[in-house]
Amino acid sequence: MMAPTGSFCSRCPTVIIDEEIIVAGVKPGFKYRGVVGIDFLGKKEPAFFETWNGRKPFYIFDEDEQCLGMQFSDLPLSRSGGPPARSAARKKKQRRRMANQSRRRNR
Repeated sequence: MMAPTGSFCSRCPTVIIDEEIIVAGVKPGFKYRGVVGIDFLGKKEPAFFETWNGRKPFYIFDEDEQCLGMQFSDLPLSRSGGPPARSAARKKKQRRRMANQSRRRNR
């Protein structure tokens, strides 16, 4: 559906979507499943959202590569939008383990 149903935040990379306008504009016989990204009408590849209300979406495609919808991870995202940060102690332990493995290999 092509309609002016959203806007971009001028201060951050956020898309604001008014789903009520989309639902009202769906033709009879079609079902609204949700918004999954931005379509550039064939000029560029579609841009799927990286986060949705602070959660990481996982997209579901059919065999024709048409998006059927999305599910969400139950893991919280860090402030940077990535996976949760590891604790400093855990990172230090992992670095130490990698250094020991490297020393053993190089003997």
